[in-house]
Amino acid sequence: MEATLLRLCVRYIVLKEIDASVPDVPDIVKLCSAGSMRLHIWKEQYDRPDCIVTPKTDYSDWRYDPLAVFFIFGTQDAMRKLLQDHDTGSMAFLRESGFRAAE
Repeated sequence: MEATLLRLCVRYIVLKEIDASVPDVPDIVKLCSAGSMRLHIWKEQYDRPDCIVTPKTDYSDWRYDPLAVFFIFGTQDAMRKLLQDHDTGSMAFLRESGFRAAE
């Protein structure tokens, strides 16, 4: 069920059209919190579709958090809502997350 929720969250971020059946931004922030095992597992699955041995991306040094997920996969509207409605200094976000996302 958690994997389904995370898939829905990423789907929400990627979609330009948002409907009521997908999670709200606070739910996505909770699921994508820095250090979350759910986020780590999802990243590993994203990097290795169909269980391939060699990762398709080289984000080995990249530390994910909600800001990074929204930055990489999200729309401008989703990113704007995240920045307006959430404290990026909270425990859900990595220190200096904005600088890391911009690199």
